[in-house]
Amino acid sequence: MADFDDDKEFEQFLNENEELKRMCDAPVACSIPEEFGCLFEPYENQKTFMRTLYAALLKGNVAIMESPTGTGKSLSLLCGSLTWLRDARRQIELDLQCAIEKNNEVIQQPNGSNWLEEHARKMQAKSIIERSTDHLNRIRLAQKRMEQVKADLNVYRSVSLKKKKTVPSVCLSEQLECENDSDDILLNDNVDENEVPVTMLEDETSDVYRVTPQIFYCSRTHSQLAQFAKEIKKTAYSNSVHMVTIASRQTLCINDSVLRLKNPLLMNERCLLLQKNSFKKRKDACGSSSRYESRCPFLRQEGVKQLAEESLCIGDIEEVVRRGKEIQACPYYATRDAVNLADIILMPYQVLMQKDTRKTFGLCLTDNVVIVDEAHNLLETVESVHGFEISSDQLSRAKAALCSYVSKFRSRFSAKTLMHVQQLQSLIDLSTKCLLSDCELPFVQTSVKCFGMSDFVTHVGIEAINCFVLASFMDKTNLCRKMRGFLKSIQSDGSEVAENVFYSIRSYIGCLTNRVGDGRFLIDKRSKTESGKVLKFILLNPAVCIEDVLKEPRAVVLTGGTMEPVRELYDRLFIPLGLPMAKITHLSCSHVVPDSSILPLVITNGPLGHKMELNYSSRSTPHLLDDLCKVILRLSSIVPAGLVCFFASYEYERIVSEHLKTSGILDQLQTHKQLFREPRKASEINELLENYGNAVSCSSGAILFAVVGGKMSEGINFSDNLCRCVVVIGMPYPNRSSLELQERMNYLNSSFNSGQEYYENLCFKAINQSVGRAIRHSKDYAALIFLDCRYSNKACWKKLPSWLRHLICIPASFSEACTTLVHFYAAFNKC
Repeated sequence: MADFDDDKEFEQFLNENEELKRMCDAPVACSIPEEFGCLFEPYENQKTFMRTLYAALLKGNVAIMESPTGTGKSLSLLCGSLTWLRDARRQIELDLQCAIEKNNEVIQQPNGSNWLEEHARKMQAKSIIERSTDHLNRIRLAQKRMEQVKADLNVYRSVSLKKKKTVPSVCLSEQLECENDSDDILLNDNVDENEVPVTMLEDETSDVYRVTPQIFYCSRTHSQLAQFAKEIKKTAYSNSVHMVTIASRQTLCINDSVLRLKNPLLMNERCLLLQKNSFKKRKDACGSSSRYESRCPFLRQEGVKQLAEESLCIGDIEEVVRRGKEIQACPYYATRDAVNLADIILMPYQVLMQKDTRKTFGLCLTDNVVIVDEAHNLLETVESVHGFEISSDQLSRAKAALCSYVSKFRSRFSAKTLMHVQQLQSLIDLSTKCLLSDCELPFVQTSVKCFGMSDFVTHVGIEAINCFVLASFMDKTNLCRKMRGFLKSIQSDGSEVAENVFYSIRSYIGCLTNRVGDGRFLIDKRSKTESGKVLKFILLNPAVCIEDVLKEPRAVVLTGGTMEPVRELYDRLFIPLGLPMAKITHLSCSHVVPDSSILPLVITNGPLGHKMELNYSSRSTPHLLDDLCKVILRLSSIVPAGLVCFFASYEYERIVSEHLKTSGILDQLQTHKQLFREPRKASEINELLENYGNAVSCSSGAILFAVVGGKMSEGINFSDNLCRCVVVIGMPYPNRSSLELQERMNYLNSSFNSGQEYYENLCFKAINQSVGRAIRHSKDYAALIFLDCRYSNKACWKKLPSWLRHLICIPASFSEACTTLVHFYAAFNKC
């Protein structure tokens, strides 16, 4: 039998030969290791976490893993997953060696009577040996290369990079000249291959080698990714693992002419434009013409390749950027190219959740491990990533821009291009009229209306437009980028275009290609802002957009401080996607602090005797506000150091703060603790936290008013004296009159009969994150107060973190609650 022509033929052969396939795909030894590369003695919780994680990766399961904040979850994730990765890689090498040895034996066997069959068998064996040897050699070459890079990192300088090159500066005006050429902004049926970014790492003749398996770790923010990257130094793998963080151009670009644009879409456009290796003319002061290269000076293949290799050993994204500036190499493309040889790849949610973005970064889910941290809001994240909003103002500007563009270039369009452009004009025109029309028609008593996909298309009048074809046309012709170039060319002052509305148009058309039933279009004719009326797409079925993330990898880990309520993941993801229950692992770890360090209390009545039912209709009544302010005053005199109160909304926090002032209670409160309030602007958070921390340490303490679901309810560390008590005031249910919420609940009721469950889950997921701000390490302690009589319903406790449910107590009166708190803090004052 001849050698196999491609990998598919080889895989087919393995599938037909079960014994050989079993040998090549054999999992790691089934025993769970005792050591996980921790440089310290882990907590028992951490040992359980790492063993469960290892077993889940071994079996290829979907794992839901909860470990409270402060229990070393990040370290457990790293040690458990990297130990499995080490063992899996070793097993692959052993399998390859075994395949080589076994098939060598086949070749060396003497021929039998059926020489034709023997010859075919030996040719198959020879082909397997060649492929296995090639695979093994690639693994070892990659290992050897990375060892060399690591050894030379601090002293490595190639001759070409040692010399300070004089890179011709490309000023903004010169680049504008490039963009304003009519050929650069004219739509063309033929795809310009120069506009497609190329991989910098490989030579043209080399095959792309990717190490397998890999670990994809994703979290919400770059700061969380950076913190996770630092944790690896606390493991035995710090010198052997190759890690890279992928991020946007906003984070990684070092070209000033791109950075100054600030808008991520404009930055992407400029970067792609600078990849075109073209020459332009410029004139000096004397009028002489000269040629200069308009290509980005940081895209030199030699420099990018060096930085790609070094970034795997550096790990820290800020250091990669510094190194890129030092050797004049692009960190963005270097980290993209480093993906192939990385053991663990860190990325924000948006990269993992969008197929096109994964493709851009060269990420392949198959056979790899995906870890989603802070996954308690996974469903909401998917809905947000795939949702969309466009205003009547944006549609009107797009309509005017496209009209001007067609007027200028119509005679140069091909018939096919003109047809597609006219379809785009029609879609924008009809959508604009739909939003701006004063005709109420289906809007009976409200100016907000939801439509299913088919009804929306009919209502707007775009049934005849093939949105799949139109989306493809926009992508292939780079219409969005070329429209920005055109808009800039017609601006009298030549200034930068602040916003390219055609990216929003492209997203709008993308929403129109969604499967019928998975989403709704919402038309809001209330003109609340300068941008005018709004057209919005809401995704109702996140399972369809995350199916590949859950099914293609070898294993998926969904982890967080608390994943409650877990049932929602089963109802909305696992069951609809047909994931076998046997392939789902669930672990909920207890806290590392003793039960005596946690005091969860439900306060049902205030000091004035009123029942504390702080629902939307009654919470602002004078008698409840009086009682609530008295509760806060009394707690401020009992709780040492920092007291953090979480309100259901910014509006209610304002109402309570004003009542504190008008009632005179604020003056009494300030004798115990200085009051701080969460600002609306994110830019003011750091200053407030610094002032709050100083007040806690320099006086009798401080009190912080924050908002559930606000800027301080997630990701902020209130350890030790910064928070000796968390008070959750009321139940932060979302506004039930919201049409968007009603549509989601109706969809869930019709699909899973779980609309009310979803409504409650939104509330308790927000509560759980607020509660998690306190108790950040094993020596910490805090009281957790649920201030609302509705918390006395034990049925709702199942939605709270498992580590505190069994500790919740309900004092008979407010005075009893205060006595309990006094005794709790007194026990720690004795220590």
